[in-house]
Amino acid sequence: MKVLLTFILLAFSLQYTLGKEIKDILLLNSYHIGYKWTNDVTNGVIDGIGDQDKYRVFVEFMDFKRFQQKDYFYELTNLFKYKYGELDFDGIICSDNYAFEFFLEKGDNIWNNNIPVSVCGVNNIEAFEFDTARFKAIKEEIDIKNTLKCLVKLQPNVDSLIIISDQTLSGKIFLNQFIDGLNKFDSTIPYKVLDGMDYKLLNNKLKKTSTSNKAIILLSLYPNTRKIPLDIKVIADELLREIEIPVYSFWDFLFGNLQVGGSVIAGYDQGFEAAKQLALRIEQPGTRVPTFTNSIHKEIFDYKVIKKYNLNSSNLPSTAIFINKEIPFWIKFKTQTIFFLTTLIVLLLVNFFLVTNIIRRKKIELQLLDSEKRLELALNSANEGLWDVLINDRKIVFNNNLAILLGYKPSDSLDINLSNWRKFIYPEHIAQVKEALLSHLRGETPLFHSEIKLYKKNNQVQYFAIHGKITERDSHDNPVRITGILMDISAQKEFESQLKIAKTRAEESDRLKSSFLANMSHEIRTPMNAILGFSDILHSDDLSSEEKEKYLCQIKNSGENLLNIINDIVDISKIESGQLTIRKEKFDLNKLLDNLEFTGNALIKSKNKKITLKIDKLNPLEEFIIDCDPFRLEQILLNLISNAIKFTQQGTVNLSYDLSEDYDLIFNVIDTGEGIAKEDQLIIFERFRQAEKSSKKLLSGTGLGLSITQSLVQLLDGNISVKSEINKGSEFTVKLPHQEHLIKKSMHI
Repeated sequence: MKVLLTFILLAFSLQYTLGKEIKDILLLNSYHIGYKWTNDVTNGVIDGIGDQDKYRVFVEFMDFKRFQQKDYFYELTNLFKYKYGELDFDGIICSDNYAFEFFLEKGDNIWNNNIPVSVCGVNNIEAFEFDTARFKAIKEEIDIKNTLKCLVKLQPNVDSLIIISDQTLSGKIFLNQFIDGLNKFDSTIPYKVLDGMDYKLLNNKLKKTSTSNKAIILLSLYPNTRKIPLDIKVIADELLREIEIPVYSFWDFLFGNLQVGGSVIAGYDQGFEAAKQLALRIEQPGTRVPTFTNSIHKEIFDYKVIKKYNLNSSNLPSTAIFINKEIPFWIKFKTQTIFFLTTLIVLLLVNFFLVTNIIRRKKIELQLLDSEKRLELALNSANEGLWDVLINDRKIVFNNNLAILLGYKPSDSLDINLSNWRKFIYPEHIAQVKEALLSHLRGETPLFHSEIKLYKKNNQVQYFAIHGKITERDSHDNPVRITGILMDISAQKEFESQLKIAKTRAEESDRLKSSFLANMSHEIRTPMNAILGFSDILHSDDLSSEEKEKYLCQIKNSGENLLNIINDIVDISKIESGQLTIRKEKFDLNKLLDNLEFTGNALIKSKNKKITLKIDKLNPLEEFIIDCDPFRLEQILLNLISNAIKFTQQGTVNLSYDLSEDYDLIFNVIDTGEGIAKEDQLIIFERFRQAEKSSKKLLSGTGLGLSITQSLVQLLDGNISVKSEINKGSEFTVKLPHQEHLIKKSMHI
């Protein structure tokens, strides 16, 4: 479009330039019109050539990208001879390899052999032999080093490169240049070259390639699957659309949701520099111009593509240019924003001076209104209601928040005055309110204060605090107005109640500890006295062997009792300090129950009781493996069995276990003893507590056994419960977490 507009402008300007010397320039483009690189080169040439009144540019598109037949080459030569045979050009610009090679071979046969020539876009320009005085070139060198540097910064974990090129002249040149540059940059980076000539094969290989920590270097892509090759960008978009691998290249015309970027060459810059150089040579023939001018490289990156692959752009050089990056509104429209703000400030200043007088007049009124609002805000924030009693009018005025506190919405639905106020007060507190109010009215107290229960709209009773003060008196010093606030103190009263309960519990705990220490002193002294007493008796020489055996048994029993007491004290101390450690292991539960059965029967025998101990197993003849702490589990079950034997005079004590649907392990210890009263079932697991109505309470015990048992069960992630009736026995249930994987194995499930 820009080329067409230029031609139109040149045509219309001819009538104004007939008397001037116009320089004719021919631009030979290797490729076709519409190819972005070629379009950019053309636009760069037109802008770089300078004054349009002094130069007339002819543009030819040789279309070698799509047509490379020998006959086409021959006919193109004849066309240019016919078209430009009688026209003397002042300079020629050759864009890309095909145009340059065409000119080297046929140019002098078509045009004057003294015409200065500028060349751009030729990949391997230094490999050609030409007259360096006549030909000057803008080198098209791909910046491999800086592109690879940027790639590594964007993808520090990249482990290999995928290089896509083809068998075209440009593709072969770029591939050789890139591999050489890669080896100089870092020869340890692995790479794989994919030929872009076979579209289907390339597509299949890319789909099978792992996308993790990979990067694609796109050099050239003109497959031979179509008679007329498509634009490289069209093919690349189609081929790489679904390949989740970042793509890097060296040309700016590949931007547009395809490549991440790199140190790129712009066709516009190539054309601009070539045209500017040619114009200088035409206007100043003696000016020394270098044969080769280096390419202009710009580190450009597509911000949207960077975000698509979650790459970190913060490591890129500060000179990097980002495209498709959203610019903040205030930067994009900086001039308009400054203008708007300036205008707004001016208008505000004008308005300020206009309303100054009005503000002064309203100042007192606003201060009063502001004071009232602050008071209302303070009352609402403190969840307080405001009331105002007009004694002579027998009215009570209140704010909306007071009505809300009493459950009335809207506030108009609350009807309270000096005639009916009593119905809102809890009957037992009416006298208290009267006394507090009269004391204040008589001047006996500086404030009216009372904490009472009031009825809310739903007849719910709730605690409130009333604070007030006489705010107005008549000429005879009689009060005519009392103003105050109503506060919801139900939370405070609840807190006070909880404090009283906590105090009671603390006192009870202190009493129990004192009782425990006294009891413990007794419990320790009893076996110690027995041990010492019987030890003294054993010193006598008049004892028979049977008597000595009897006294030794008593000493042993007293020692065991003392050891049990010490163990309980040690366990409870460890539990309270959090130092008791659970050591789980896999063991046979049935074997542990055999030990318990032996210990339990020994205990029954030592107590001389007519009790039968029964232990029921799921698989008596097989191992039953569980994962638990065997020592603590045995301690739990032994405590429960010992308790059952202690409070059972005759009958049975039964220990059994079963599995729940979730493979939880459930133990039951059932006895036919004296049972536990319902009120005592709530306290037996507390420390230092025993059942108040137990006939055995005064016989022995520290009150720690069941507390320790419960703590051990909880440390094993289980729970314990009790069911009991007086004179019908008790049932203690212990539930431990499921052991499905071990139990299924034990039961061969």
